[in-house]
Order: sequence, then C-alpha cells, then structure tokens
Amino acid sequence: MKNDGPKLAYLDDPNPEKHEVRSVSWPVCDFKEDENGTPPYVDKNGRLNEAIYANVFIARHPMKCFNGRLFTPDGPITDEAILKREIADDFIEYVQFGVARRVNAVLELIKILVAEKPPAPLCDRIHVMNGTLFTDGYLNEEKEFCLNRMRVNYAPSANTPEIWLNFLSELLHDEDVPTLQEFMGYI
Repeated sequence: MKNDGPKLAYLDDPNPEKHEVRSVSWPVCDFKEDENGTPPYVDKNGRLNEAIYANVFIARHPMKCFNGRLFTPDGPITDEAILKREIADDFIEYVQFGVARRVNAVLELIKILVAEKPPAPLCDRIHVMNGTLFTDGYLNEEKEFCLNRMRVNYAPSANTPEIWLNFLSELLHDEDVPTLQEFMGYI
C-alpha cells in the first residue's frame, strides 16, 4: 500500500494576489471503524499499524512540521505532551508493552509525514487569531499556516486607546510617535 500522506499546497509566489492567503488543502479521509467498532489502524489480530494511525491523526488535526516543530493553523504547538496524551488514549487498549516508545515513534512519524520547508514570511500581512490582516486594513478570516501568528483577535471597531495616546503625547513629540510604533512592531 503506497501512502503519500496529505498533500498541502502552498502558493510558491512570494507576491500572491492582493488579499489571497496561501491555500491549505487536505484530502478527504474516510477512516471509519469496522462493523465491530475497531479503528482502521488496528489489524485483524489486534495489532496497531502506526502508519495508518499517523494518517488518521493528521486527518483529524491538520498540522505541519517546520524545522522539527509542529504548527497548526493557529500557530506552534508549544506542548507536545498534550498530543502524546491523545495518541496514547487512542491506542492504549491495543498496545500492552512499550506504550511510551510507540507514542514517541508515532509522533516522530507524524512530524516526518507533515514536514515542509518553512513558508517565506510575507510582509503585506499580519497573522492574528481570527484570520489574516493585510497592511491595507483588510481582514481575511481564512487562516494560513505561518510561523508568527499573534495570539490576539483583530477588532476593527475597537475604541481608540485614549489613555495610551495621552501618555505618548506627554512623553514624545508628535513626529517621534511613528518611530516608537515601528520599534514596538519589531518587539
């Protein structure tokens, strides 16, 4: 059985059309339990097939691996222990010995199957939790995989931060405010 794993298509053009996000496509996966309720990654002898399990897991949880680190469309996975727990919960009744070793092996296989070159940063957008904000103010609610998603929602109707602006006007000359904003953007 040849399995190429999920196909994730990114636009290679570093200057995509205005407001276009790099597309993410996933195959339709039909991993169903058999008539006895046995998951597709367990063979007729009750043994776990790690390769099939890894593909089932990837179908449930779209992710990519850049430089050995896993990312979802919401950003980096900061604690792999949560993934390991879910993997162990899925197949612990089918594995009697070496559970931790097999969990680690499956996680490494998942990383291999979804490994890609990191996407090139695009300077015309900011990745926020509720989509992709373009520098012209347009918010595309579709997310793309990225290395730098900010853990904030963009709220175009948010109130002006009057206290902050008053503080800045007391601290700096008007022409120095953009310099401070640019500096803070790099932090």
